Amino acid sequence: MAPQVARIKEKHGNKHGATITYHQLGIVAQDRRDFVSAERWYLKSLEIEEEHGDEHGAASTYGQLGIVACLQSNFQDAGRWLIKSIQAFAKCHDPENAKSIGVLLAALFLLQTHVRFERDTSGTWKVLVEKEPTSGELLGPIVQKLLALPAAGKTP
Repeated sequence: MAPQVARIKEKHGNKHGATITYHQLGIVAQDRRDFVSAERWYLKSLEIEEEHGDEHGAASTYGQLGIVACLQSNFQDAGRWLIKSIQAFAKCHDPENAKSIGVLLAALFLLQTHVRFERDTSGTWKVLVEKEPTSGELLGPIVQKLLALPAAGKTP
């Protein structure tokens, strides 16, 4: 029913209403762990947001696409979408949302970083930072917990 409602809104010129409905369909699909559908709905929402200059809506959708990529262990795409979201929120003068997405990006980076200590031939210790893929089994629950945290300055 909801997809038809979104199409009707779009057909009758209510583009903003359609993007909201598509975005919500993405959230429902994401909650059901149907990431293919979630991505499809978010991209449909994003297409209209970008076409109509809804920068704040697009910033939010970029973030959701980053989260979906993260939950699928597609860390390269996740980073790309999350950076795009931060930039868009900053452009919209929304530092709180930019910070929230920044926390997700930092977690993504840290969870892909492995530190190793090694001693060279002279006996000096070196710290080696290596990038390696992180298990989605570890990252997924952490991303979900980060998303459940209250926004900065807000009490639960």
